[in-house]
Order: sequence, then structure tokens, then C-alpha cells
Amino acid sequence: MFSKKKGEKTEMFFKKEKKTRSAEAQLTGTLDLTNMPTTDNLATEGWAWNANTRVLTLDGLSLHTTSDRGIILPENSSINLIQGGINTVEVENASPADINYGIFSTGTFNIDGNGTLNVNVNQGFFCHGIHSDRDINILGGIINSTAGESSRQSVGIFAIGTIRIGTDVGNPNNPIVTAISINPFNPTTVADSVGIYANQIIFRAGTTTGESSSGNGINTAFYTTNSIILENEEVVVFPVGANLSTLDVDLNRVVRDNGGSGDRVLTSVISRAAVVTCSSVAHRDVELCVPVSVRPFANTGNTIVRCCGLPIIGQLPDGCRGVPGGTCNFNITQRICVEVPVQFGAETTTGETFVLCAEAIAGACINCPQIPEGEV
Repeated sequence: MFSKKKGEKTEMFFKKEKKTRSAEAQLTGTLDLTNMPTTDNLATEGWAWNANTRVLTLDGLSLHTTSDRGIILPENSSINLIQGGINTVEVENASPADINYGIFSTGTFNIDGNGTLNVNVNQGFFCHGIHSDRDINILGGIINSTAGESSRQSVGIFAIGTIRIGTDVGNPNNPIVTAISINPFNPTTVADSVGIYANQIIFRAGTTTGESSSGNGINTAFYTTNSIILENEEVVVFPVGANLSTLDVDLNRVVRDNGGSGDRVLTSVISRAAVVTCSSVAHRDVELCVPVSVRPFANTGNTIVRCCGLPIIGQLPDGCRGVPGGTCNFNITQRICVEVPVQFGAETTTGETFVLCAEAIAGACINCPQIPEGEV
């Protein structure tokens, strides 16, 4: 469930959170779990790590670091958010040239539970709130991930692979996800500002909000290099003013805007893999001609001198026959054949699509003859 008005949705966030004790100690360095043995600091620092199951349990974690990473997870790990726990990961690196991530993993990881996870990264050459080199599965919890200023790419939640959000429709523990990029416009650099960025984004259930700022590169709430799949309608909220041009044009997706004065709601995103379309093919004969110029050449090899017979020894004043300082000239004629391979091809471009709308009529399509299979 969600509300189209930001104020109402914000109230839902606060109503869902419960007060809990916060760990007294604040971590000031990177929590690197790559080779860490099983550790239980839940009561003192708000975190516990099970090295056997690769589960990080959080309940009141407060981590503030000036390094380039907040939490480093091994591959195939999970974050479990205890109900009512408010957890914070802040990366405030003073160097804008560094690559800074709030939560980082080289592999796939899950986020689940009923607690809250707030991730903030202030700046960086690449500035990602939550990052995976593979997939991220957000199954539960209240996730707020914010990425700050970047000279290259500012992304709230980033995955090289797939980001999946939600589990089953009607599950009361489905996540509420907010991914924000705050990257002010800089005319001297081309930098991206994206809420959620992945090869593929799959929205299953829950509520997801993406926000971007005025970066002069890719500037959109959600961006994929492959496809966005919406398995359940009315789960994605686009804030007012969000730039949807990436979805509309670059990815050729179908977006219906029901926003009005409230939030813009993505209610129909269709991926190539999930839609069967009717295709048309056109052809045109093209005659190709290319001028070819051949300039033959002849290069001499090393000169070989052979003695023919024995030398003749003469006595002066007999002298030598021939012309003093003379040269001997002759011709060599050779017939050659020149093969010139030429590969012909064609590149195609399409212009802007023209749309002519007829009158809308209730019911199924009529006056549309079916084309036998195999003839399209």
C-alpha cells in the first residue's frame, strides 16, 4: 500500500517504526565481515555476525566512518533487521576523489526483517549508498539510502546485476524503500544522479520511492541497462518532477502517468521478455557501388651475381672489350592478377515514431484479420 501524497506516505513511515533501545557505543571504522569469525556485539554495539550462515543481525547499530566503506559483506550474505531497531550507517569521506560506498559487497546479498536501515554517503567520485557487484534482494524492512555529491555517479541503491524488491503481495512485512541521489548540477563534469540503478529491477511488492537531483548525466529515479519488471501494480512512487525520460526513451518502456498534482505513479512498466508484440517487416532494394583504385608496384630483391665459366686472363695492351663505365639494361615482364575483397552491408536507423489515434471503442479488437503464424 502507498499514498500518492508525500505527507501521507511519510506518516506511514513513522507509524511503522517502533521505539527501541540504541546501542550506546558508536562504531567509527569500517565493519568488514569478509573474514570475520562469528561475533556477538548485539547488546553493546547493535550488531552480531554469524560466520556460518553469513547473517548480519542489526538492532540499534550506529556506525559513522570517514573511510571509503561503511559495511563490507561477503558474497551470499544477509542483513537481518530486528523489529523496532533503528540502524544508521554514515560514510563521510573528506576526499571527493575516492570511491565511497555505505554498504558494499562483491556478491549477492539480502536485506530482510522489520527494522529500519538508514544509509548516508556524503560524496565521492563514485558515491553509492548500497552497492553490490551482483544482485540485491530487499525482502523486508524500512530502507532509506541516500547518496551525495559525485563527479561521476551518485546512486542511492546500485547493483551490477538485479535488484529485487518485495516478496508476495499482501505480505505485511514487505519493504518500504526510499533511494535518493542528491547530486547538485556541476557544469564542468558529466555526473549521473539516480535513485535505483541496476541491470534489471524487479518490483514484486511493497512501496519503493526513487528520487534524483539535477546531475547533468543520467538523471532519473530508476534506471536499468536491461529492463524493469513490475510484478504487482501500484508499488512504485515517482516524486513530483522526477525525470522519466530514461524510462520513456532509452529503455522504450510503457509508462502511464496518474500523478496530477500528487506523486507520479508507475502503474505499467513492460519488459521485453514479458510482452508479445505484433511485428511488421519492410524491405527495400538498394544498389551499392564503390570505386576501387589499384596501383601496381614492383620491388627488386637482393641482387645475385653468378660466375659463368672460368675467367679469361689477358695481357696488356690487349685491353678489355666493351664500353668504359657502361651499363647493361634489360626488361622483365610479368603478368599479375589482383584480387580485391569488398564487403557490402547496411546500417539502419529509425526516425521518431508517428502516432495517429483512432476513436476509443469498448471491447476487443474488431476488423483486425489474423495473420497465420509464420507469415509475420
